[in-house]
Amino acid sequence: MQPFLRISTRVHDALVFMGKLAVATDALTVEQAATHPLSAGYLEQVALKLKEAKLIVGKRGPGGGYRLARPAAKITVADVVEAVEGSMALVPCLDKAEVCGAHGGCASRGVWGTLQAKISETLEGITVASLAK
Repeated sequence: MQPFLRISTRVHDALVFMGKLAVATDALTVEQAATHPLSAGYLEQVALKLKEAKLIVGKRGPGGGYRLARPAAKITVADVVEAVEGSMALVPCLDKAEVCGAHGGCASRGVWGTLQAKISETLEGITVASLAK
């Protein structure tokens, strides 16, 4: 049986990486941040998503690596989830009502909307700074 809700490994790994960046005094390379079973190549893919979302900045070459783009207290877990996975909508109609044949008028939409609001509220209330403690 499949689990009802599951956080992707990519999101988990992105949060671990962000926590490491939050405590680093200098820029970190993916090689420095990679720990078993994470490869540097895989972590580089995760870092690219975080960089595209402007959560981290990177510099190549000697003295290069990644840093947080803004203070850790200003980056939420929701920011990281959205950067890595995109929309957090539990069902498509919570993103775009028009994708549903019932046009948002079904009985279950309210349930998923309530759950999504609680999840969003929780993830928006946790910062990367709190991961670094």
